[in-house]
Amino acid sequence: MTDTKHLSHQEKIAAIVADWRVRWPAVFTTPVPLAIGITRAIKAELGGGYSRHVSRTLHHWTRRSAYLRAVARGDMRRNLDGSAAGIPTDDARAHAQQLLAQYAHRSAERMQRRRAAGQASDSAGPSEASQTAASA
Repeated sequence: MTDTKHLSHQEKIAAIVADWRVRWPAVFTTPVPLAIGITRAIKAELGGGYSRHVSRTLHHWTRRSAYLRAVARGDMRRNLDGSAAGIPTDDARAHAQQLLAQYAHRSAERMQRRRAAGQASDSAGPSEASQTAASA
C-alpha cells in the first residue's frame, strides 16, 4: 500500500482508493455494493498495520452518493474479485435511501444559503472601495 504519512486526510483517502482501484478494479472503479465482511478481506490481503486506514477509507467510499445509489437500487454485492456476494437487504437499501435524502436536503440548504448570500451582496450595492475608486 502507498506510504501516506505526509498527506492530508483527504489526500490519504484518495491515494488509498487509487491503490485499491488498481488492486481490485471490479469493486473500486464503478461503485458497487461491497460484500459483507469486505473489511476483513481487504485487511487480510494488505497485511497488518493498515487497519485504521482501511476502515476510514471504506467509510468514505461507502458514504459516496454513487455507492449509496447502487445499494438503494439493490445492485448485487461484490467480493474483491467481482464475484457475486448477495443483494443488499431491505434495511440496507432503506438506510442508503435515507442517507441520500439527507444529502439532498443538505445540498438544497447550501444552495439556498448561497443564493441568499448572493442576493444580500447584490442588494448592498457597490462596495465602498469601488465607489472611492470610481470617484478618484
